[in-house]
Amino acid sequence: MRSPKPDLTMTMEYITPEAAKRYLAANHPENRKVRRYWVKVLAGILKRGEYTPTHQGAALDIFGRLVDGQHRLLAIVDSGIGAWMWVCRGLPEHAFWLFDCGIKRSAADALGLSKDAAKVFRFIAAFVWGAPATHGQIKAIAESDLAAIHTDLVAFCPTTAKVFSTAAVRAAAVLTVAHDNNSADYVFRTYRALCLAEAKDLTAAGQSFLKQVFTGSVTATNHHELFARAWRLFSPENAKASRLVVKDHKPILTEVRAKAEAVLRPLAGLKAAA
Repeated sequence: MRSPKPDLTMTMEYITPEAAKRYLAANHPENRKVRRYWVKVLAGILKRGEYTPTHQGAALDIFGRLVDGQHRLLAIVDSGIGAWMWVCRGLPEHAFWLFDCGIKRSAADALGLSKDAAKVFRFIAAFVWGAPATHGQIKAIAESDLAAIHTDLVAFCPTTAKVFSTAAVRAAAVLTVAHDNNSADYVFRTYRALCLAEAKDLTAAGQSFLKQVFTGSVTATNHHELFARAWRLFSPENAKASRLVVKDHKPILTEVRAKAEAVLRPLAGLKAAA
């Protein structure tokens, strides 16, 4: 038997920063925590004119509360640039819980990690807390903000590359963004340009790194050296460097470990977790 037709409306609207603010003022009180780094990435897309409308937009429930689209709307506010998007109205109240914004990542999600994600989290845990990484440590990272950053990084560039999409490079990207949310747009674009070998979209240092890998002077076999070089490249303060030079990667690792420990401090109890 056919169910009743939902009383929903979908309209394509040009959302100005002012309109975005109005929608955000009615944000659902239990909406997911805002991922500021992802807002920066989306704002960067708008500023560069790369935004293209899709089926995704903003959604309001029967009470006029925003239940989906907060990151897209925040990006419009942050960038000061309007955009066309679909706006759905009239969703039933219980629909909110069907959105991933209302569902916390569970242990089952963690155990259902992709092989690549598990490698990244294992690398981070071993680097910060010492090898071998335990199941508890990997699970804790998988349920933290770092997992969301990794998911968004891969969504931004699903293409894999022999060296550039390895756990060491992705770990460097994830920790850089976790340490400084403002670096997200730069890090995500640099990671994508490396994986796609688009030298024109890289800084001079990025082109230097690309050349080092292509000529074989940098390989994926020395994970820590690769990680140190990637961290140096992803750091926005090195964006104007003429080339990527790492004579001794150990001091860099010491610096990064201290910053990574600060990021993972809420999980410090997992240092010796089984």
